[in-house]
Amino acid sequence: MLQLRIRSQLLPRLPDAEQRGLEGAMKRLAGDRAQTFSGLVEALHSCRYLRRLERLHKRQKRPRLTPLGEPLEPWLADWQAPFTAGLSPSRLERG
Repeated sequence: MLQLRIRSQLLPRLPDAEQRGLEGAMKRLAGDRAQTFSGLVEALHSCRYLRRLERLHKRQKRPRLTPLGEPLEPWLADWQAPFTAGLSPSRLERG
């Protein structure tokens, strides 16, 4: 889309010398884009990607759900200790 706009609207407004200079850059970008697209297609058809995609689909069909706080519960007291160390029950009651 941007390439089309550059070629149809912006490039014709430039002097000939600048147009020729940009044509080389545009060709280089087109080549880079084609090479990148080819790499993307290759990656999407690779065995590694297809295995990951298959595992993702299996996980979506049969998710393993756990309560959110369950893995953190054993650590909770240790994490709270520095923040609650200076508080005594009498201070909390006065609030």
